[in-house]
Amino acid sequence: MSFSSAGIEGWFTKVDHLIQGGTLIILYAENLESTFELLEKRWSKITKPIFEFPWGRRFQFLDPNGNQLAVWSDR
Repeated sequence: MSFSSAGIEGWFTKVDHLIQGGTLIILYAENLESTFELLEKRWSKITKPIFEFPWGRRFQFLDPNGNQLAVWSDR
C-alpha cells in the first residue's frame, strides 16, 4: 500500500518475520466507532478492540497485507 499526500510519500509492505519494537502507524478518526465498524466489516482483522489510553481511545487492526495499524480519537 502506498500513500502520497500533503508533501509526504511512502509505502507499507509485509515482511516475512516479526520485527520486535517496530513502528505502529496510528491514524486519526473523528468517529472511532464508525471507523471501527467500517474496518471490521470490510476487510480488516481487529487485533485490539477499542480501549482507552492516556490521550484518548484507539483500536488496532491488520490491513489486508498483514501490517498492524491503529486508529485513535481524542473524543
